[in-house]
Amino acid sequence: MKQTYHILMSFFMTLFLLLNFSCEVIETPYMIESASNPIDTSSFVQKVLIEDFTGHRCRYCPSAARELSSIQNIYGKDRVIGIAIHPNSDYAKPDAQYTYDFRTDFGKDINMFFGDIAGTQGLPNGMINRYGYDSEYVYSYSQWGGIVSSQLEKDPIFGLNLTSEVTLTGNAIINVEIIPKQNLDEEHNLVICLTEDSIVSWQTDDDASPNDVENYIHNHVLRTMIGSFSGESLGSTFTTGNIITKDHTINLSELEQDNISYSQSLGSGNAGGWNINNMHVIAYIYKVSSQEILQVEESKLSN
Repeated sequence: MKQTYHILMSFFMTLFLLLNFSCEVIETPYMIESASNPIDTSSFVQKVLIEDFTGHRCRYCPSAARELSSIQNIYGKDRVIGIAIHPNSDYAKPDAQYTYDFRTDFGKDINMFFGDIAGTQGLPNGMINRYGYDSEYVYSYSQWGGIVSSQLEKDPIFGLNLTSEVTLTGNAIINVEIIPKQNLDEEHNLVICLTEDSIVSWQTDDDASPNDVENYIHNHVLRTMIGSFSGESLGSTFTTGNIITKDHTINLSELEQDNISYSQSLGSGNAGGWNINNMHVIAYIYKVSSQEILQVEESKLSN
C-alpha cells in the first residue's frame, strides 16, 4: 500500500512539473520569416539623411561638405547619409571655366517644392530628415551636428534592407525591403535615388588658395531618382514586422542620357560620364503628411 502511494505521488508531481514548464514564456526579439532569411526587427537603428544644397560656384559650399564628412566621421557613414543637391541656382550654373553641369531635373523639383531654398535662403543650406517642415526645416551647416545628434536618438519606425547589382547589359537591379516596427495608419512614400562620389571637377572654395580649385572632389552628388522626386506610395496601412518588397530594374544609360538632355535644355549638356563603380543607391521613407524622412539606407550600386 505504501509503495502504491509513493508511485501515485511521483506520478502527480511529474505531471505538475510538466504542466508548469509548458506554460513558461521565454521573451525573444520579434522575428518574421521572409522568403529567404528571418528579419529581426530589433536590429534596425535610426539613420539620418542630410540633403546638402550646394553649387560648384558657391565659395562657402565646400565648408558644408567638410561638415557633412566630419559628422559622418563621428557617427559613421552607415548612420549619416548625404545627398549633394545642385539646384537651378546661379551658383550651380556652368560657365566658361566651370563647365560641368551637376544640376538635375530632380534637384530642381526638390528645391522648388521646399520653397526655393537656393533662391530664398541661399547656399549652402540643408535639411536633416526634413525635420521641422513646414516651419523651420532649412539649416546652415553649423547647425547640422546638433540636429543629427537628436535625430539619431529616436527609435526607428521602419527598418530598411537595400541591395543592388549591375548586370552585364548595363541595367541596375535594386531591391528594397521595408519592415515596419509599428502599426501605422498614415500614408508613406518610398524614394530611390542614385548618387556618385569622387567626381573630380572645378569648385570655388573660400578656404583654398587660390579659391578656384581645379581638382576638387565632389561626393554624394545626386544623379537621378527613380520615377519622381516624390517617390512611390507604400500605402497607408502598416503592420509590425510585415515585409513590403519593392524591386526595380533601371537602364543606367537611359537615365544618364536623361541628365544630359535636361542639361542641354538649360544650355549646357555636359552632364554625363557617370562612373558606376563610384555610385550608390539611397532609399528613404517619408511620411506624406509631414514630409519627414523616417528612415534611410545606402548601398553601393555595383557590389
